[in-house]
Amino acid sequence: MSESELVNTAREIVASTFVSMALQVPGTQFEEREQFWMVSGTSSLSICNFAIKFDLSEEPEQVVEGMVRRSKSMPAFSVFSATGDKPENSERLWVENGFQVRQILTTFVSESALDGERTELAVCETKEDRLRIADFMVEQFFLRVSDPQKQAIALALASSPHGLHFSEDGFGVASAAMRVETAKGAALYNLCVRSDRRSQGEGSKIVREFSTWCADPVSYTHLRAHET
Repeated sequence: MSESELVNTAREIVASTFVSMALQVPGTQFEEREQFWMVSGTSSLSICNFAIKFDLSEEPEQVVEGMVRRSKSMPAFSVFSATGDKPENSERLWVENGFQVRQILTTFVSESALDGERTELAVCETKEDRLRIADFMVEQFFLRVSDPQKQAIALALASSPHGLHFSEDGFGVASAAMRVETAKGAALYNLCVRSDRRSQGEGSKIVREFSTWCADPVSYTHLRAHET
């Protein structure tokens, strides 16, 4: 694949993953438009109200103005500006119209299996296991989120079509990750390690293990979440 093809592949996987997660929350709707994808819902969770995958080659001002109006009418709304969006300087449009960078997601690529020690992961095969591992993920990533929101996020993870994987030791769940497969390729999300097992190379071992599952290369992109 060329560099542009790899970037577009990663962009497609990220967008598809975000949408699929949001649709697990009741009351969330998805609309695919020519210039962007829109997700909207009644939940206050940030994953339920956003726009992504922009092509602002035509009438960019009109689209941006619509997003500004939407952001002002909702308690939580984000636009995700990614490498591969059009035009190349589209991020500038969001900043110039009052949006602020709140998050940056970087997707890395491996075109072949990575050498080194690996951690063998089990796969969740029951609803109970999926909810247990989803709860573990939420506890690692969302320390400052309210309990009702944590429950909603965990349910969305557990209900998603994506694979949840984990490892255990004598103290319980030691690590976990979510495997996403699309027609464009595969990706690893929500990689997390229990606090007492961190800084020991566990995350790297999981990444190496995941790389052996994926035959197709996946690219590298920067994804920025903008909020007014």
